[in-house]
Amino acid sequence: WKKGLLADKEIKSLLPEVQDWSGLSAVACGSWHFVGLRTDGTVIGAGKKMCCLEEVSLWTNVTAIACCRYGTVGLCEDGTVVSCGFPKEVAEKLALWTDITAMACGKEHIVGLRRNGTVVACGENGNGQCDVDGFCNVGMISASGECTALVFNDGTIKAVGKIAGPSMDD
Repeated sequence: WKKGLLADKEIKSLLPEVQDWSGLSAVACGSWHFVGLRTDGTVIGAGKKMCCLEEVSLWTNVTAIACCRYGTVGLCEDGTVVSCGFPKEVAEKLALWTDITAMACGKEHIVGLRRNGTVVACGENGNGQCDVDGFCNVGMISASGECTALVFNDGTIKAVGKIAGPSMDD
């Protein structure tokens, strides 16, 4: 309670509201917000004003959600992505994504897996975490911090960006 997300009085005051959410199929949180995906494909959110969560109440037909530091993305049934809380240039790129089957968020970047096994990414790319162009036959994606992980259909794995923590030799 003394450090991190819950150290913030505004966030801490939202906990009773968030704990009362029901009918959820998924939840996600960013640095300053919580988001819930309802079983009917709508989304609910609570958090700091900078996360622009008033927009999520307008989303429909959402099948998955993910959060970055301040931003939230929703994957729609038709393979498009809705977003809030991102800089304009990132939001514009996300609005152009199509045929997405999965998405993941790192600290400040978003990764999408297309139906054809290719990958798209946008957002902060200071450590190459968005350098996913040219990869194909990808079956799964994950993102964390400043890293993106790709799992290919043949079972091999590739990570791009900055991998935090101890090295494989430790």
